[in-house]
Amino acid sequence: MKFKVLPFSIVFAFALATTSICGTAHAAPGDLYSGQLSVRSVEKFTPAGVRSTFAAGPFADWLAFDSKGNLFASDTEANTIVKITPTGSQTTFGSLIDPAGLAFDNADSLFAADASAGVIYKYAADGSRTVFAEGLSGPAGLAFDPAGNLFVSEANANRITKITTAGTKTPFASNLATPLGLAFDTSGNLYEVDFSTGKILRFTPTGARTVFARRLAAPRQLAFDKNGDLFVANFATQVILKITPAGTQTTFATNVNAGGLAFEPGTAFLANISTRLFVQTGNNVGIGGFIISGSVPKKVLIRGIGPSLAAPPSNVANAMPDPR
Repeated sequence: MKFKVLPFSIVFAFALATTSICGTAHAAPGDLYSGQLSVRSVEKFTPAGVRSTFAAGPFADWLAFDSKGNLFASDTEANTIVKITPTGSQTTFGSLIDPAGLAFDNADSLFAADASAGVIYKYAADGSRTVFAEGLSGPAGLAFDPAGNLFVSEANANRITKITTAGTKTPFASNLATPLGLAFDTSGNLYEVDFSTGKILRFTPTGARTVFARRLAAPRQLAFDKNGDLFVANFATQVILKITPAGTQTTFATNVNAGGLAFEPGTAFLANISTRLFVQTGNNVGIGGFIISGSVPKKVLIRGIGPSLAAPPSNVANAMPDPR
């Protein structure tokens, strides 16, 4: 990505924040975290399937990572939300809740479903909470689409509801069979666990549905890795399945007491890269640029701040008045 500008002086400030759908705490990117229910632990799996215990204690039925690599777990036995740092330190983040699905928005606010109260709570970083949506029937899985809309599977009503950033609810899908885990792929398609039928359904952004996988044994949770492979926690057989975008299924891990699934997001941030150019003509045209690599979405903020250079303390003459 390059920028060619005209004969003035200008500063380009590049703020680059990278995000991805996989990563690790003190490990190589690509590790999968899985809640082990009756075992009361969170296990970590490398891409090759090598297993280790990341944290012991929580009955981790649902999992979600924030942008800093902290893991949040719905402990459905203790009715709490547990925060686990990348080093494994545990604290109680939320209480007085019958926790189900967890999801973070782009502002790093945590959204949590209260299955009994039919409420979605929004948590600030300090743990204070407000009601984001109510009147739901057994809310379970949560997932945000690329536009920031929250999708909720309502297990008791056999439907999926879409909730805008303003809190407006609209029906998205109905006639499901105990919908639980939700996950979006990079194309904006929503995947849903149909627990009672043993299927994974795929919905386009307009709501058109197809069967992505079938003949599963009580699937509950979903998570996508950076390659677009879908991982499914199969409760009845106590395995984690890996399903490629083409639908090919393989067993990724066995003997798992299948609870929540989550890949840790990347936590690297590159900010405020600035360059000042004297922009001339012909072969002397100044070009400022940078290269973004990788296969996962990145957020980029680009500012051309030429006009501010004329003011103190810079006092630059002939600064570009309207950079584009």
